[in-house]
Amino acid sequence: MGKGEFLFLLQGLKWTVVLAIVSFLCGTITGLAIALLRTSGYPAVERTTAGYIALFQGTPLLMQLFVVYYALAL
Repeated sequence: MGKGEFLFLLQGLKWTVVLAIVSFLCGTITGLAIALLRTSGYPAVERTTAGYIALFQGTPLLMQLFVVYYALAL
C-alpha cells in the first residue's frame, strides 16, 4: 500500500469520526428534547410526543432509512 492510499484512508477515518460525533450530539440533543416534552405536564404535548415515539418504535429502522433517503432525493 502506497503513501497516497494510506492518506486517503486516514481522510476517510477523519470524516467517519467527525460524522459519528455529530450524529451522537444531534441524537443526544433530540432525545433529551423529546424526553422533556414527553414529561412536560401538558396533555396535548405528551400525547403528540407519545405518538411520535410510537411511530418510530413501531416501524423497522431499515424502512425509516429508505423513507428518509428516497424522500430527500425527491
